[in-house]
Amino acid sequence: MTAFSDEIASNSRQNTVQIQFVDEEDLPLASFFERSESEDEVDTDFEESEEEEEENLSVSEPGDDADVVEISEWRREINLREELAFDQPTGRRIDVRGDMKSVDFFQLFFTDGVWNLIVEQTSLYAEQKREPGERSVWYPLTVSEFKAWIALTLDMGILKKPSLRLYWSTDSILKTSFFPSVMARDRYFQILRYLHFADNRDEVKDNDSPGYDKLFKITKLLDVLLPRFTDVYSPERNLAVDETLIKFKGRVHFRQFIPIKPGRFGIKCFTLAESSSGYGLVSKVYTGKENGVVQTDLGRRAVMTLMESFLDKGYVLYMDNYYTSVPLFEDLERRGTLACGTVRSNRKGLPKDITDPKNAEVKALERGDSLYRQKGTVTCVGWKDSKMVYMLATTPVDPTLNSEVERSVKVDNKWQKKVVNQPSVIYSYNQNMGGVDLSDQRVTTYSRLMKGSVWCLKIFFYLLELSMSNAQIIMAKSFGNDAPAMLEFRRNVIKELVNGKTFRLTEGNPVPAAPIPQFRFNREYFHYPIANNSRLACKVHIQRVDTNYSCAVCGVSMCPHPCFYRYHTMVDYLFNDESRNGPRRLSEGRGRPRQLRRSTEH
Repeated sequence: MTAFSDEIASNSRQNTVQIQFVDEEDLPLASFFERSESEDEVDTDFEESEEEEEENLSVSEPGDDADVVEISEWRREINLREELAFDQPTGRRIDVRGDMKSVDFFQLFFTDGVWNLIVEQTSLYAEQKREPGERSVWYPLTVSEFKAWIALTLDMGILKKPSLRLYWSTDSILKTSFFPSVMARDRYFQILRYLHFADNRDEVKDNDSPGYDKLFKITKLLDVLLPRFTDVYSPERNLAVDETLIKFKGRVHFRQFIPIKPGRFGIKCFTLAESSSGYGLVSKVYTGKENGVVQTDLGRRAVMTLMESFLDKGYVLYMDNYYTSVPLFEDLERRGTLACGTVRSNRKGLPKDITDPKNAEVKALERGDSLYRQKGTVTCVGWKDSKMVYMLATTPVDPTLNSEVERSVKVDNKWQKKVVNQPSVIYSYNQNMGGVDLSDQRVTTYSRLMKGSVWCLKIFFYLLELSMSNAQIIMAKSFGNDAPAMLEFRRNVIKELVNGKTFRLTEGNPVPAAPIPQFRFNREYFHYPIANNSRLACKVHIQRVDTNYSCAVCGVSMCPHPCFYRYHTMVDYLFNDESRNGPRRLSEGRGRPRQLRRSTEH
């Protein structure tokens, strides 16, 4: 999508990825297929990009009266504007101790609030979904165990295998002893099955209601985690905005299709990052049409939303031609923010005399030649490379300053190297536009692509990797050359999250009581029965008994008496009601699953 420079990599050790720009106009963002309105065609659902409508709105037809006004507003004379003051503090916003470990930097983002939210909602979801007849035993999830689960997930990004089950393989060729020593395979899959971030009972499913939220299943996590990115770190002056595509081929109506992105299908996020390091600052998930209406001027509104907390401070924002427009740059200028980006030649408001390919002055350009026009503080630059490249900038632009780039040209049917001039504004763009792409490379380097159809889990794993990337950047900026590189940092976090513990279950004599589930027995939640419209199977009766009552807090169907009391006071709550002659939910002779006790090994 954007071009890269070899010099974009940071001098610090965390940014060892090298990427190279191409000094050509950005590839146009691909069109998105029209989403079918039929529920029967949900398999092929993905949003049509608002780019098509937005571009149509931004093109001026030849012969419009507005063309004359636009040309008269743009001047050939270029005035070098004064630089905006930038005196914002940059760098980390937290105190760093010399004894801080890698996991301490990771937990600057995965705070106690994040751990507790996920553990509570996962345990609650398991309580709601599990039936008495299930063979597996569910033990309430704890923060320590979930940290170990995250550690195993992170390790899967280093040791990549074609199947998750192979990490617990006993085959001598495939065996990986670390995974079974920390957690049993079935327990890992059990946590993955119930991983949850919100109480489904609170969801507003009517999309016409005021409280309807397309991202309900992940909103609470976003609200707790994302603000930490800017609370912990203040970026340097140069920022970049671009799109991130989270790979996903499952069913969700805001899935996008972008052919020029790796993976092509996925969930699109608008992302703001620091140009030099790739530190992710803000990320907004794009959820498609609102109330069935296409959002016009999407790029402009996305930029203003991402930059909300960075306006009026003198930052410089770099963007590609999906976002760049004269009105946006004027808005940013009014809010004390400079901008620079490639621009499409058919954008409304550009000087027609240098963007019209039929213009004699444009046709006479040789490779390396440039044309400049200025309107107020906005400068438009047209540069002839293999084709015309157009830039828009409110940053200071000096037409006399040029860099030199090497190009391959064909002379007498032979390819030769030729040095051509390049405007300084394009060099600056190439140096600073790669922040989001650098962030995406860091995120995907050691991430494991978890196959699945649950879209909110895809966003969670992306946020997990983004937190790891940001944490390593802060550690590198804090300790310099003494900080570990990304691979070593990841290994350290894995070991420190596990902390030498094992969470395997070992066979032995049954203990008097299983660990107390935090929801079922916690009276602070004020459990009480409520009547429902539909009748469901009671979770407590061994026999099949239908009831229209359930617990208002747990969301579990049960009879008011004695089942409600047994469920909230007894570990083994199943009730064999001899007065009931109906079919048993548990087959005769199988009984309760054998209890296992937790290992105390450390």
